[in-house]
This record gives sequence, C-alpha cells and structure tokens, in this order.
Amino acid sequence: MQLEPSMLVFDACKIIREKMGLTDTQPSEYGLFRVDDDPTRCVWMENGRSLEHYLLRNQDTIEYKRKMRNLRVRMLDGAVKTAVVDESQPVKDLMITVCTKIGIANHDEYSLVRESPNQNGHSTIDLRMERAKTADGYGGRSEKNIPLSGTLGRRKEKNMEQLRQKLQTDEELNWVDHGKTLREQGILEEETLLLRRKFFFSDTNVDSRDPVQLNLLYVQCRDGVLRGLHPVNKETACQLGALQSQVQYGDFPENKPKFYVDGRDVLPKEYAKSKENEKKVIQLYRELIGTGDLDAKSKYVHLCRGLNTYGVTFFLVKEKLKGKNKLVPRLLGVNKESVMRVDEKTKEVLKEWPLEQVRKWAPTPRSFTLTCFQDFGDYADGFYTVQTADGEKIAQLIGGYIDIILRKKKIPDHKGIEGDEGSTMLEDLVTPARATLVSHGTIGSGQHARDGHVALPGVLRSATATPHGYGINGAQYGAVSGQIINQSVSRIR
Repeated sequence: MQLEPSMLVFDACKIIREKMGLTDTQPSEYGLFRVDDDPTRCVWMENGRSLEHYLLRNQDTIEYKRKMRNLRVRMLDGAVKTAVVDESQPVKDLMITVCTKIGIANHDEYSLVRESPNQNGHSTIDLRMERAKTADGYGGRSEKNIPLSGTLGRRKEKNMEQLRQKLQTDEELNWVDHGKTLREQGILEEETLLLRRKFFFSDTNVDSRDPVQLNLLYVQCRDGVLRGLHPVNKETACQLGALQSQVQYGDFPENKPKFYVDGRDVLPKEYAKSKENEKKVIQLYRELIGTGDLDAKSKYVHLCRGLNTYGVTFFLVKEKLKGKNKLVPRLLGVNKESVMRVDEKTKEVLKEWPLEQVRKWAPTPRSFTLTCFQDFGDYADGFYTVQTADGEKIAQLIGGYIDIILRKKKIPDHKGIEGDEGSTMLEDLVTPARATLVSHGTIGSGQHARDGHVALPGVLRSATATPHGYGINGAQYGAVSGQIINQSVSRIR
C-alpha cells in the first residue's frame, strides 16, 4: 500500500481501514506500529504526526495492529493482577488504569519494577530463601559488572559491594521509566511487573478503611524491617514480630502446646538468634488475641511510621572527605520533605536539605550534584557532589516528589475549615439584597442539604427552620424590600 510521506498517521489509519474493510473495529484501539529488528526501537506512531516524522523510507514495513494488550502486575503479597492497557501510551498514563483496577486512588505515588532473574519470581521477602542465597545477596550486583581498574580499585569496589549488600538499600530496584512506553523498554506481554510504592507522600492517610493500600504498605514495611533497611531497637522489633505473627497465623493457638514462632522469620537478623527475644514475641503475640487482620497491619504500619528511616529511599554513594583528597562511603536519602546525608553505619542523619530549598540537581553517569538556596556548611562552594552510578535514579526521585508537591498545591477545591475535608458548608443566597450567609459545621448522621428561597418580604427565619445539626445557633436572617430615596441638600454657609 502506497502512502504519502506528508500524510498524517490518523489519515493513514483511516485509509487502511477503508481499504481493508475494517469498519466493525474500534478506531481508537488500533494504530500504526513501526517495526524494527531491535524490539526497543519499535515505536507506536502518534496520530497527530506525519509519516515523514518517523523517517520512513520506501519499502519500510509498518503494521496496523491493535494497541490494547494485557499487562500482568504482581502485588507484594504474591497476587497477580491482569489489566488491559493501551501499549502506545507512556507508563505514567498506564498507571492510572492499573491502579484503578486494583483500587488505588493516588496512582502517582506508585510505580512498576522489573524483577531480576535471581529473584525467581518471588516479590515478597522469604527469609528462609534469603539465608540460602549465595554471597550475591538480595538484588546485589555480580562481580563481572564491577569495573576492573587495578588491584586497589578492584578491592575498593568489592568493599562497596559488600557494604551495599549489608545495608540492603533500594537503589538496585529496576524501576520502569514512566516517560517511555512498554515497547520502548522491551517489556513484552509475557513479562510480569512488580507494583511498589515509590513515593511516600500521602501514606499517612492509609489505615484499615483502605485495605488494598494498607496491605501493600504493610508488606513493604515488613520487608524493610526484616532486611535491616529500617533499624529498630529490641523492644520495637519484638512488638513488630508479634504483630506479624498475628497477621500470618491469626490468634495464638492455645490448643497447640508445641507451637512456636521462628525468630528468623519475624525478627531482624541481629535479634533473630536470641531465644529470649522469641519468648518475648510469643508473650506479646498472646496479648493480641482477638485483634483483626486489618487492625494488626494498621498497628504494624503505625509503629514503622515512627522510625527515622521510614519513607526514605537510600542510595550508597561516595563523598569527598573534608580537607582530604579521599572518598568515603555515605548514604544519601530522599523523602517527601528533604534530601539528607546519613551515616552508613548508624543511620544517623548528618545533614538535611529541605526540598523547598533545592534549586537544581545535575546527574551524570558517574556523579550527582545538588544545589540549594542555603549554605551547605562544610561544603562552602554552595553545592554537594557525590560519586555514584545512580545519579539518574536520584534525580527522578527528587523530581517526582517535587512534582507531587506542586500538583497538590494547585488543587483549587475547598477543603473546609483548616483543611478539614469532613466539614459541611451551608450557603443561603438572599435577594434582592444579594447578601450571602455562610456557616460551617460538622457532618452528622442523617443530614441532608436543602436549598430554598428566603426572599419573602417581611419574613424572618430562624435557625430552627433549617435541618438539625448545622450549627447555626440562633442566627436570624431575612429580607426586606423597599426603596431608597436619595436627596441632595445644599450646604448652609
């Protein structure tokens, strides 16, 4: 079939449908697809662009095919969902469809992860499998990917890899690029992606009233605690272990005298080998009898929110030691409020830069530079530079948080008194005086909004005429019609 290079893709699709007799199909579900030997270079052609925009030559092959495809998404608890998505759209638009199907409203805080082959399809943490793994560790980089720059450089890189595996940071997660399509990233229909929360912004509102997000948040918090991503003291670790046991096993089985909880499955590794800690977990577990599954998850998440490292994504970087030409390991953390330097051993926050003061950031393949409005203290040049291969990931995370903050500030909807979304507003329009009376109150049971006209001459209406519970205590308002006579009087001198 011959097509003019200046023809729009939309017009070309229309001609193809007419010549092929495809009148019974939905035009919006089909489009032109440019074929290439490299799957990542195949691209869906946009309807508003011309054919010559895609540098098509004579005898090039394009396909007219259906854009809709199945996308398999694995939840953190192992459940797999399938959603029908438009493959020609970027991932950021597909997240709306995926999250809506699952029951998640704040789709902009979630993303998809491509699972590496060494995870064997398991998305949740199984500590028994973790203990059987080789020195590669969870999501670790293989030695063949470590640059060989002499014996000293090889030793330093090996030490960094060992530290990275010990710290268990999230930097190894292979996040899907939201600005590209699935096809451009080589994600085929048979591949399954993992759904995770990437931005911890509105997670404080998640409780038992939102079981879907609560379950996702619980599993993510549980994995972080067991992997050592969130350091906890012994008392908190035992409380979390008891709540996890309540979620996994239900009420404590009093009729099973030999029942026990393996500390290696519910406690971080630094507390897992102590029999005393296991007994403490059992004791706290007994006290939770009668606690529901959602309540136990909600309490678990509530305890995790009190941790200093909660909601922080960490990257292992190298920074220059003050006064010396030497690079030392450091953790760079990012959350919804700030960018922070964190001690890699104690997880103590050394320095924070609020996101509101961040001016710009510049990632390169080997480094990341941050510039803020305020002074950098020890870094008197006004910028902070670290050596890392994850500069692009750090930049995307900071940019994502700032985008969410800006979108939230642009929401024009009225949020009630001091942001209270549960408040009501009563508004009466009084004519002909055109006065507007506004009163706020709280929502009660059995209340319904009613509107009416109060522009009746000589009639006064009190608060008793309004539905009960609106909180208009004794207010009276009415309207009087009449004429106003203006008369000018000369000044007496």
